[in-house]
Amino acid sequence: MSLDLYYSGSEGEDYEHDDELDEEKTYEVYRSLSVKVKPYFESTTTSRSTSAAKRSGKDAGPVIDKEFRKKLHHILTQGVWQTKDTGVVVCCAGAEGSYKILYTALENGLVLKWRCKGKKSDLTGVLKGHKGMVTSVLTYSSKHLNLPYIVFTGSADSSIKLWDPKSSQRVREGSITEGVCVQTLQGHGGTVTCMMQVHDYVLSGSTDCSVRIWLQTTERENLLYPWFEQLRVLSTFGGWVKHLSFSKTEDVGDNGSLWVADGNGYVTEFAVNESKGPTFKSEVSWTFECQNERRRDTLLHQVAQDRAIIQIQYVADQNMLISLAYDYCLRIYDTKICKCLHVIPNQNGCAFTSFYYDSAHRDVFLADQYGYFTVHDATTGKLISCQRVTKEAVKDLKYIADANTVVLASEDEIELWTVNRETDYKLVSSGHVGPVISIVTKKGSQLGAGSAREQEHRIFSASLDNTIRMWDPYDMCCTRVLKEDRSEISAITCLRSKSKIVSGHDDGSLRLWNLDTGSTTNLREHSNTVTCLITACFEGKDEELVLSGSFDGYVCVWDMQKKPTKGIIPHMLTKFQASVEAEILCLLHDSNKNVIVSAGNDTCVRVWSEAYEPLGVHSGHAEAVTCLALDGNFLFSGSEDFSVKVWDTVPSREGGGLSHFGGGSTLVKTLVGHKRTVTSVEIEPSSGYLLSCGMDGLLNIWDYGKGQILKTFGHREELRCMVMRADKSEVMVGTMQENILRFPLELEKLETLGSQAGDAEEGAEADS
Repeated sequence: MSLDLYYSGSEGEDYEHDDELDEEKTYEVYRSLSVKVKPYFESTTTSRSTSAAKRSGKDAGPVIDKEFRKKLHHILTQGVWQTKDTGVVVCCAGAEGSYKILYTALENGLVLKWRCKGKKSDLTGVLKGHKGMVTSVLTYSSKHLNLPYIVFTGSADSSIKLWDPKSSQRVREGSITEGVCVQTLQGHGGTVTCMMQVHDYVLSGSTDCSVRIWLQTTERENLLYPWFEQLRVLSTFGGWVKHLSFSKTEDVGDNGSLWVADGNGYVTEFAVNESKGPTFKSEVSWTFECQNERRRDTLLHQVAQDRAIIQIQYVADQNMLISLAYDYCLRIYDTKICKCLHVIPNQNGCAFTSFYYDSAHRDVFLADQYGYFTVHDATTGKLISCQRVTKEAVKDLKYIADANTVVLASEDEIELWTVNRETDYKLVSSGHVGPVISIVTKKGSQLGAGSAREQEHRIFSASLDNTIRMWDPYDMCCTRVLKEDRSEISAITCLRSKSKIVSGHDDGSLRLWNLDTGSTTNLREHSNTVTCLITACFEGKDEELVLSGSFDGYVCVWDMQKKPTKGIIPHMLTKFQASVEAEILCLLHDSNKNVIVSAGNDTCVRVWSEAYEPLGVHSGHAEAVTCLALDGNFLFSGSEDFSVKVWDTVPSREGGGLSHFGGGSTLVKTLVGHKRTVTSVEIEPSSGYLLSCGMDGLLNIWDYGKGQILKTFGHREELRCMVMRADKSEVMVGTMQENILRFPLELEKLETLGSQAGDAEEGAEADS
């Protein structure tokens, strides 16, 4: 049997697969721990720099006392290769009980051992002895070992060293152990590029174009540590050996296959035949059928500008081979039908550096040179998540399957990212790299082929990364990105015209975006940051106005209708001072009563007529009012005092002829359910339930008439903004940590909860 996977013509073709695998992924990936490497090599750590880091909200790194620093500095510098570079090259990850164990190989030849649990990491070991950069780390375990595991390290000095990482004297009790080198394996004539364990064997690849197989000898069983000898050398390859992968099925008689990727773009498969006698003898335990004349050469990538394969992963039970090359693409092959299923290019415009395929969930985790971490569905090739984790290149990526943890190593730090697959919401792969400050959705009507009207929904999000993204409401794919290069975006709103949106900015300006023509119009009237934007259509007037609130305390009214034929251009109609000494944070327009509501950090909610005259004030909050919502005759205000207050419509003035608004500023109810600032309130139109979200990561659904929380969604991130979907029973929430979350409301279940709560309340009243 020969295997020929030439990829010409196979990319982009349809591939039949199980429909059940097309379900949308509903999990998220988030940072759970960051391990700083650089501070351990700094000679001094001043209190000034630590204080500055704390003020900026950044992790100042580990705090190391002076006495321990001296002892640590001695271990990290004595007998080390002459280079002073301490950047991370590769990492190795595993678990010991409830702890995650990390080994990080550095450019100066050191290997550091870290023990991590929760949000805490400790440097517990140092391995030193190589005379060159450490390029590969392998943890080896076997039933023939008297130890839990030993560590292999390969280096640019052509050697492989075996270590007992738990031996030698301690610098301080409970702190750092200096590992002992128990054997040095010589044989390679170049840099050791990769290593892996297959059964009891250790395989190593090198720039000398060979793969060497090492096995523990049985002739030195009385030694405290195992002793490895070279079993054989696989045939010389056409280029540097870049990566190794081995996999086998559970089928009887299947001993698996070894795949070797080289620098010339070839992948070579070796079928393995393994036979074990009554004794563990290396000379009869493993033989290879594939030699030079019979090996299966597989050209996966045409060699273009020396862009070779850098990593592969073979999955036998899925007949899948995944390869990564310097051409900015990852490719997924079916080895049974000899076909390329998917080509996944890097949308960030740089080379991928490392990947891991999680076969249990069929996900591919990828890292690249610009510091992005992406997740793709291997079955469909669809992008699930894309996040920038560092401004530097991610050097290596590993996965701890038992802990659902991805390990990402950059030059100065190692980050642990948790993969959470048990969520009650969906995570949008937003692409934003800054806090999401606003999400808006509009539905416009278009005349269909018949008399029926079809609704066209539009969704936009704005972020402090200075981009506005347009989304396809069907699958929430980003269809367009608008980039602002003048001033930070602070607010957005949609106009009735499907092709126009307005953004507010930190410098006090507004920008009208025409999505059809790509043109923009800049307007400037505010003297400080524009904090909020709303649209208003007053009764009896066929015009849509835009109202903007600002830190300067003014509300400006704009006509954004652009009609070149009549000589009308966007312009300001009027402005009024909504607060003398306070900043305006939110605005609301009530189209039924033709009133405008403003609120800000003076803790008051003010109501204005359509002539922009004051009608009254709602007072009662202890801190700034951050958000407003309206439901019939009830006005809702969220605040930095952690509460949501319910007011009875518009305050009436004595003798003002506004008696139909009610009897003054009446506080109906105060809803307490948040532990931090309430950032957004919305009304679900079909049920009338109130939704509130806050910086405490809570999304509460209220039956505000009864003052009861029907359901709470909790999230680890700070929730910044919220909007109801106009086309489905779903709420979208933007977070301070760059994400957009989609929470299903499930109104039928909420109604059941509401009726149960009402029955319980009636029962309590009857008992009393």
